[in-house]
Amino acid sequence: MPTKGLPGRTRSVRRQHRDRSRVRETLKTAIETDTLCSEEFRVRDGELMRWVEAYGEVQLDENGMPTQMIGIARDITETKEQARRYEAIFNQIYQFTGLLEPDGTLIEANDTALEFGGISREDVLGKKVWNAHWFRIPDETQQQTKADVQWAAKGEFVRRELEVQGANSTSIIDFSIRPITDEDDTVVLLIPEGQDITHRKEREQQIKGLNHAIEDLLAADTKQEVAEIGVGAARTILGLKANAIHLFDDESDALVPVAKTPAVDELVGDLPTFVDNDSIVWRVFTKGTATAIDDLRDDPEVYNQETPILSELHLPLGEYGILIAGSTTPSEFDDQDVVVGELLAAHIVLVLDELTHDQQLREREEELRQQNERLNQFASMVSHDLRSPLSIALGYLEQYQETGAESNLETVDEALVRMQELLADLTGLARHDVPNEIDTHVFLNDVSQAAWKMVTTRSASLSVVDYTVAADRSQLQALLENLFRNAVNHGGEDVSVRAGPLKNGFYVEDTSDEILPTDRENMFDHGYTTGDDGSGIGLTVVSQIAEAHNWSITITENTEGGVRFEFYEPN
Repeated sequence: MPTKGLPGRTRSVRRQHRDRSRVRETLKTAIETDTLCSEEFRVRDGELMRWVEAYGEVQLDENGMPTQMIGIARDITETKEQARRYEAIFNQIYQFTGLLEPDGTLIEANDTALEFGGISREDVLGKKVWNAHWFRIPDETQQQTKADVQWAAKGEFVRRELEVQGANSTSIIDFSIRPITDEDDTVVLLIPEGQDITHRKEREQQIKGLNHAIEDLLAADTKQEVAEIGVGAARTILGLKANAIHLFDDESDALVPVAKTPAVDELVGDLPTFVDNDSIVWRVFTKGTATAIDDLRDDPEVYNQETPILSELHLPLGEYGILIAGSTTPSEFDDQDVVVGELLAAHIVLVLDELTHDQQLREREEELRQQNERLNQFASMVSHDLRSPLSIALGYLEQYQETGAESNLETVDEALVRMQELLADLTGLARHDVPNEIDTHVFLNDVSQAAWKMVTTRSASLSVVDYTVAADRSQLQALLENLFRNAVNHGGEDVSVRAGPLKNGFYVEDTSDEILPTDRENMFDHGYTTGDDGSGIGLTVVSQIAEAHNWSITITENTEGGVRFEFYEPN
């Protein structure tokens, strides 16, 4: 068969062996049927492989018998290479693409677009693209696509986000139409392209939702509220229908469930409290790294082997606890769930940090308020209660200087002693707060005798039945001094004072006048006194020292009609 199209190379051209039988069959069929034939095959041209396209026509004699075949061959290697490249670009990409006539008629669609729609080329080729399967819903999509084609046909590049129909559901795509022009700038083709961005749009919506969620979180006043808002956000924003938050409890040293979604109740009911090294949950909490568990059955540390939950997402909340999401489907949570979940967890931790800081700040402010209150009490009493005895002392001292009468000095001395007592009361009120050092073996008799020496007792008497008290010795002595001074001031020079043990505590009683029930309710208030010359501070000091030791106080009447103070240690 004469060939054309490979000038100067015909002698060196050989057909590939595997193409020979195919070409032979084509020639045989052409001769037997008296038809034109064409065939593409590869030939070796030296070291190169080339593609050849050949056409053949059978020549017949006057009797209709085939005498020869005239054939034409041409080198189509470059054409085949271009087609291969086109195929690689057009059908091997993840992006949807095709070709349109300027009027919108679809003349080609790549495999990716067809597979996305679950359709064949025959279903869509030759149709206006806006009437094709992908753009049938909703009506606005069809109208918008038709308008975009018209703009592109005028030479405009069009791009927008569009909702389209896939094989089983709708998706959001990044859609564009690019016009192709000839040398006269006339639009001859349109190239539509699309990329599925549904997943990305969902994540964007999640991020926006998280930004709104943090506003709700910041409005929370307690950790409980934060947890409840957190599980709600995980459900509605991240799609974690079954999720719960466990917060770490310092007292029990455990992760305690504090908030959960209704789906958790349906799946597992009551949630457990996790303790050290007993579960996957504790392991992830300790490690502090967000983790997706594909199948709980494969993990030896699963808390409950019978759980209907097969996969879980664990999102640690720093030192505060952990958020756990579960599913009855294996491998439900992917890397993207971990990433977005970590964003929510970071928001929750941020708010818990703020609440913790605010709580510490409030506690410090309350501590400072109490200290300032005590200092203000101290200052007010110094300026008010000391004024009277100081004035008396100065007045009688001046009379002594004028007259030399020593009786005036006795009054000065009494005033100074009173001032000393007041200063002792005031200082105790300002200083007694938290015990400096608790001694579990403080003997009540020893401390009582030391306190008795610090009080002007005149002819009063003290008797003590010994008892071992867990207390700050100095503060306990201050408490007893004020009780003894109160007894002498209200019971007179011959008052009897007794101290001794109670079950879980001790008592101090005297033989002074009975205190009325109405006075009992108020006698620990700052400045409250039933005496004419009392400061109202001594029993306030007693109350503060007892409170600092977590002792409860009961005021009652003893068997002789006097006052009895009972102090009970915490159980």
